[in-house]
Amino acid sequence: MYFEKIRKSSTWCKLIILMRNYGFIPPKNFEKHFHFSGWFNANIAENKITMENHNTQIETSIFWEKRPFEATSLIAFSANACDFENILDVGANTGIYTLVAGSANKNANIIAIEPIVSIFNLLEKMLKKINLMQHV
Repeated sequence: MYFEKIRKSSTWCKLIILMRNYGFIPPKNFEKHFHFSGWFNANIAENKITMENHNTQIETSIFWEKRPFEATSLIAFSANACDFENILDVGANTGIYTLVAGSANKNANIIAIEPIVSIFNLLEKMLKKINLMQHV
């Protein structure tokens, strides 16, 4: 209940996000209670990426945690993405692996497959906004 009140308060939201930008790391599981929507920058597997959060668990986790969603897999994926001309992201969801691959290897041709049309539309919108569409 406490987090619900904070989450609904835009003043609190702005303050906590500002604190996060200066190194504040909230307690574990904080992100489960404090989702948000909007654009943000993240450093995933040593790749700086810009992404949009649509109030989803994966992006919110990446925003709040130092060691984000599937960190070990993303590090391995990023390292391997540098070695390939063509990269396939099956079940792309909102495109975390697509973004990491595009950031790690600017010359790769990336195929992102997401069967749920509404989620694919979010992915496509984000890729256009950050000028990665020409590679995907």
